[in-house]
Amino acid sequence: MKKTITLLMVILIAETSILALLWLRTSELETTVAELENEKTRLNAELADLKTQTSELTEKLREAESKALPPEAYQLLVGWCEEKGINDFYACVSELVNAASEKSSKVHRVEILEWYDSDIEPVSLKKVIDGDTVVVDSKIVRIVGYDAYELSEEKGGEAKQVLKSILYNSYLRLDVDDLEPRDKYGRTLGVIWFKTRESAWCPLPKLILLRYNDLVKKPLHIPPDEHPYWVWTDRYTILLSTPCLVVVRNCTGTYTSYTDKILLTGGVYKVYVDGVFARRLILMNGSLTVRLNIP
Repeated sequence: MKKTITLLMVILIAETSILALLWLRTSELETTVAELENEKTRLNAELADLKTQTSELTEKLREAESKALPPEAYQLLVGWCEEKGINDFYACVSELVNAASEKSSKVHRVEILEWYDSDIEPVSLKKVIDGDTVVVDSKIVRIVGYDAYELSEEKGGEAKQVLKSILYNSYLRLDVDDLEPRDKYGRTLGVIWFKTRESAWCPLPKLILLRYNDLVKKPLHIPPDEHPYWVWTDRYTILLSTPCLVVVRNCTGTYTSYTDKILLTGGVYKVYVDGVFARRLILMNGSLTVRLNIP
């Protein structure tokens, strides 16, 4: 009987010890789980910070990419990427280069710069009389091609101010009308070219007729008239022999596109291919379609 009791006590002590060890082990496991949960929370917080930083870096990268290209070229590229369903900018650039390589071993850059006619002289502005008459050097010049509102009329003052804003502090050149140098009042008849911020040379009648038409009573043509007003407003189609990155700098601004067809208004232009002067384009009273071979 004593032996049985002793055995039972030994078993009880052993079970108690095992339970104590299990409780200790459970407490250690619970502590480890809590530590792992804390570590998980910390890692999730770091991951969220990294995602935020990545997003910020992506935005800065896109901003840098946009500044690395002319705004028009960047927007054109972004539009092309979206059309192709390519979200990664560099993958899109690579795809564009591959697409261009399939068509040509080299993508040419064509720059078309509006310029002045050959038989003109530099002049300095002395005074703006009204919306179509100025004094340059010692000449009173009646600008041909349009009839602006008179100062006594409602829009006359505005027409004069617009002319001042265009011509003051600009480089100017005068082309006297070879067919009729003076009018019946003794004023010089001709076209004034001015240099734009894009370094193009713009014939003044063209800009007035295209952008400030509301200040013009009517386009004006009095024969013989070396440069009738429609010379500036006619539209010409320039067909390139191969698609190129085209930059046009003209009276109204700078325009960039990847194309093999360009629309230009009448005038005189210089054409550069890959930075080298190629030819002059004289778009005046000729065919409205011009083919331009790109070597």
